[in-house]
Amino acid sequence: MENMKDLVAKMKSRVLGKTGLKVKILGVGGISPQNVVEKALEYGLNFYDVHGYKDAQGADGRDRFKNAFSKTNLKRPEVILTARSAALTCGELLGDLDKTLKMLDTEYLDLYGLYNITQAAGRVEKAMGPGGALEGLKKAKAAGKIRFIGGVSGHHHKEMLQLIKTGEFDAVMVPVNIFDQDVINEVLPAAKKLDMGTIVMKPFAKGIFTRAPEAALRYVFSCDISTAIPGMLALSELECNIGIASRFSGLSVVDMTALKQEADEISKAEGNNICRQCGYCVPACAREIDIKNIFYIERQASRYYSRDWAQKAYAEVVNNAKKCIECGECEKECPYGLPIREMLKKAHADLAI
Repeated sequence: MENMKDLVAKMKSRVLGKTGLKVKILGVGGISPQNVVEKALEYGLNFYDVHGYKDAQGADGRDRFKNAFSKTNLKRPEVILTARSAALTCGELLGDLDKTLKMLDTEYLDLYGLYNITQAAGRVEKAMGPGGALEGLKKAKAAGKIRFIGGVSGHHHKEMLQLIKTGEFDAVMVPVNIFDQDVINEVLPAAKKLDMGTIVMKPFAKGIFTRAPEAALRYVFSCDISTAIPGMLALSELECNIGIASRFSGLSVVDMTALKQEADEISKAEGNNICRQCGYCVPACAREIDIKNIFYIERQASRYYSRDWAQKAYAEVVNNAKKCIECGECEKECPYGLPIREMLKKAHADLAI
């Protein structure tokens, strides 16, 4: 069996833009459970998203990292930590930051930014305006609570371009995979021009790529990025990704063929309305419809399982698509502009017994 520490040691590092921080090309996503974080620290990965994502048991990502880090002999400067706040005002952001520092038991974060502020109209303007979240980030940096401002995270490429071009951020966090060509062709070059670090989330398009995952990850590494931070839910995923990253030397024709083949298969099954399973739509639904799970069942049925399986799984969804009142609030929160109401109608028609 390959020695994971040796593989991480020979893994390529890249500079995170104008921060000057050297990061391994593979980092650790914020949804990763504590046992994965513990092993990642032991193996020598140095970049961690410590945002407050909850795991299946409800444990906060900050607690998971703190507990994992406390079991190591590492010194705080040996790891690079990034987190974000969904706050739009200065005071709220500083409050979020202080809570995060306390939960992590650290005096500073290497990067701190804005969390997905581009989902709805008015959020960008409020965060960037007088008394906004950006003002809080600047105060935090002046006080030594954060070293760099970023990464600002979001999915709408036009609004991310708007934020990048302000020159206020040191790093940006965006989804990069074969389906996100607007990000690859426009957002990454804009960030490069301003020497911003580029942190990649969702390299597997939130689990869409299952038959060519190695090719999907190498595809991301071949883009002009600093580091990729997939969420890894099992040790096997961590070790597989370390193996891929440690051997990365480029994207082969075989990789690209496999990736395009699976992407074509996905597009054939789902058309242009590909749900990334981010779940941003769910809290917006007044009827508490289990939108994310419904689209997951539909995908599994179209690609892997039988119609009978899907119908049985859908029958167990308490808040199914039949409850939709077509208010459209979910669509306002969808970072990919999906016609969720129409998709729910289709899912119900396809899956209801």
